[in-house]
Amino acid sequence: MKTINRVQIQGTKERSTPHLREVMSARSESKSVSQSLIESEKLFRTLAEESPNMIFINKMGPVVYANKKCEEITGYTRDELCSPDFDFMMLIAPEFRELVKTSFTRHMRGEDVEAIEYALLTKLGKRVESIITTKLITYKHAPSILGVVTDITERKHAEDALKESEQKYRSLFEDSKDAVYETTRHGEFIEANKAMQDVTGYSREELCNMNVIQLYSDSSDRPKFQREIEANEAVKDYTVRFRKKDDIIIDCLLTSTVWRNTDGTIGGYRGIMRDVTETKRMAEKLKQSRDNLQVVLEGTIEAIGNISEVRDPYTAGHQKAVAKLASAIAKEMGLPEKKIEGLQVAAILHDIGKIAIPAEILSKPTTLSEIERGFLKDHPKTAYAILKTVKFPWPVCRIVLQHHERLDGSGYPEGLRGDEINMEARILAVADVVDAMTSHRPYRPALGIDKAIEEITQKRGILYDPVVVDACVKVLVPESTPIMRGD
Repeated sequence: MKTINRVQIQGTKERSTPHLREVMSARSESKSVSQSLIESEKLFRTLAEESPNMIFINKMGPVVYANKKCEEITGYTRDELCSPDFDFMMLIAPEFRELVKTSFTRHMRGEDVEAIEYALLTKLGKRVESIITTKLITYKHAPSILGVVTDITERKHAEDALKESEQKYRSLFEDSKDAVYETTRHGEFIEANKAMQDVTGYSREELCNMNVIQLYSDSSDRPKFQREIEANEAVKDYTVRFRKKDDIIIDCLLTSTVWRNTDGTIGGYRGIMRDVTETKRMAEKLKQSRDNLQVVLEGTIEAIGNISEVRDPYTAGHQKAVAKLASAIAKEMGLPEKKIEGLQVAAILHDIGKIAIPAEILSKPTTLSEIERGFLKDHPKTAYAILKTVKFPWPVCRIVLQHHERLDGSGYPEGLRGDEINMEARILAVADVVDAMTSHRPYRPALGIDKAIEEITQKRGILYDPVVVDACVKVLVPESTPIMRGD
């Protein structure tokens, strides 16, 4: 047996030690890398499972990983999604499939691909508007696509709703019959619809290249408008005169509000402008026509009222005097202007019914008989019959018919009491009595103002309305005080 030299053995041992160390070191490094990969994949899965977005890995065809969100959104289980037989393109709406295929192809060529918007189809066929971001990676030693899908359905709906709202606004803006505009605070036009162009005669391009002050007939009106709108945040039916492109002056009404910048400062004004030139012209024409009709009406009323006075010279001017006193009483009582107008007309016409009474009765210098008094008492009814065919804007017929009624029912022709008698008729009754007593009659001389005041104050609350009597006394004797009685 060959004897092995100790030195040889020792030399062999020394030569084998470095190699063993290399092998052990390589094994250790491999184990460390494997552990690192395991920990990295564990971290990826933890993050992926908690992600609010869909995360998947597609190995150029089959899906090899899908997180929990993929199940929630698509309705497929992970086993279904990761099945070798599952067609990934089933998840893509038909109109986007070529786009997705092209994206995958570009990845395989090493190109960067931007995020794309598309629609997913769930297991039940529901569309889910999405954005997909993809990246080419190596997964388990093979090129794969890492995809992150974000559900943007709500955002898309909001964008669509906003777009629809903007379209409606634009439609309303352009189709408005009123001129709609928006300007800066300094007067530069930002927006002007078609009606604004039609009203001013300028095109949108022309308006946007000019200052609004150029439209003002009087440039000093612009700062006045600005002070008004900025003091109140808005103006309504603000009157201004504009000059059109053809130099025609138009009357306009502005209804506008201020708009503010992000820092809260006033950026400008937006609103509606109406051309009221024709409306104003028609209103002035209508007013002139109404004034003319009023003159004709007043003349006609006066002419009718004069008929009875022509037949009875002793009552000449009586109706006008009664109208004047009745109006003064009504004003003292605070009656509305409309009622006072009606009262004046009724007073002018209140004795028109006397045209049916024989002249010898009207001018008889002695006391009337019962039959003659009967004729006289019919004049309110006669007046009513004459006037009822006229369509007065006031209750003239009723006032005339009731002007001889008395609070206690002793009047005529219907014996009305208290509130049954129209208020204007109660005023006319007092004015009629006062003027009759202070005027000459065929059967007696004028009794004077003192007797007239005595008559109405003694019978205040009995025959005559107490409020009317107090107002009448105040008109006739301004320094007097109201009569205090237990009415």
